[in-house]
Amino acid sequence: MSIYEKETEVMKKFSGIIPPVSSTFHRDGTLDKKAMREVADFLINKGVDGLFYLGTGGEFSQMNT
Repeated sequence: MSIYEKETEVMKKFSGIIPPVSSTFHRDGTLDKKAMREVADFLINKGVDGLFYLGTGGEFSQMNT
């Protein structure tokens, strides 16, 4: 199997509308888990096929543990 065929096979698993999801925070800088659930629920109820977290649409690269 060529690299192209492998990539094509992987892409079949990820199809449809998969939007990037922004990170939500409280004013004090802590993660707003309730708001994140609300955003996820909203997108799912609108019919998206998946959710893309930790990409360039979120702020995870600016977060620390």
